[in-house]
Amino acid sequence: MAGMNAPQPGGAGDDTAPSTMGMAGLGIDGVLPDGGNEGVTPGAPADVFTLKTTSAEVDGLEFSEGGLPRLRLGLEPTRPFPFQRCSFLSSTETGIQQDSGNAESGCGPDLGAGILWNAP
Repeated sequence: MAGMNAPQPGGAGDDTAPSTMGMAGLGIDGVLPDGGNEGVTPGAPADVFTLKTTSAEVDGLEFSEGGLPRLRLGLEPTRPFPFQRCSFLSSTETGIQQDSGNAESGCGPDLGAGILWNAP
């Protein structure tokens, strides 16, 4: 539309602040005794994750900073079910998760299940 200008970042009437965000994570997944083609193979996943955000002070908005560290430890048994030309791999995951964020924080369960179908 002619005659209409969009506000420029950092200009008058702009209510956004320059911000940054950083994340880092590390995970491991160890296999305990291998159950073979027809037995249960227990796995032991673990991961740590951290997130940090900051925003600068601008007119009408204060400087802000936030962070979220998370730690998860678990046990993940899997069991294959071979068939003639394909196989299914069932898995369950149970664990504990510790969040230390600024909103809701605390310790709680981490549950999951899955089936993987493999057909070469």
